[in-house]
Amino acid sequence: DGTTGDARITWSYGKTWTGAVSANWAVGGNWSDGIAPGSGSDVVIPDVGNDPVLTAAAQAREVYVTTGILGLASYTLQTYGNFTMDCMAALNAGTGTVSLQGGGSCAVNVANVAFNTLQVTSNTPATVTATLASANSLVVDSGSSLAIAGGSTLRVHNGSTVNGALPVQSGNGKLALGSGVTLALSATSSFAAQPGST
Repeated sequence: DGTTGDARITWSYGKTWTGAVSANWAVGGNWSDGIAPGSGSDVVIPDVGNDPVLTAAAQAREVYVTTGILGLASYTLQTYGNFTMDCMAALNAGTGTVSLQGGGSCAVNVANVAFNTLQVTSNTPATVTATLASANSLVVDSGSSLAIAGGSTLRVHNGSTVNGALPVQSGNGKLALGSGVTLALSATSSFAAQPGST
């Protein structure tokens, strides 16, 4: 109609974090539909008064943190789809783990996020598409793979165990190992780096 204006994108997720009751991820009243997420739930976490914190191991299919803060404490968040954090979002990793599972393709779409442990398991092919993601520990189990997309960097500060595949895609995707870090590859592992990759 000839008018101009800002584009607006509406994300359609089954559950939105409200924090209406507390900061406890597992309490149903903190979610828009009154039920805590399970392995088939797509969740979105905006910035609200009570930011979600895990108090036990938890599951979701896809996790999208827009402007909120997600706290793992010492627990594992199992995801069966994409794990996405916008540039205004934050991860309080504590000593917890983000574990990518389910066997289907998934992506870690983050910007300047520091994980404690990032795990890829259950024959899952995953891809890091990040400005800079870092982890104290990277675990890629047998049968799984973690690709570092072109233009992305995954920096590992502690130890890494790779029993699956860790390909670095073309376009200057980088795996950066901190001082004293040992990358342990099993006999069945593969590590593929394109020219110009680290």
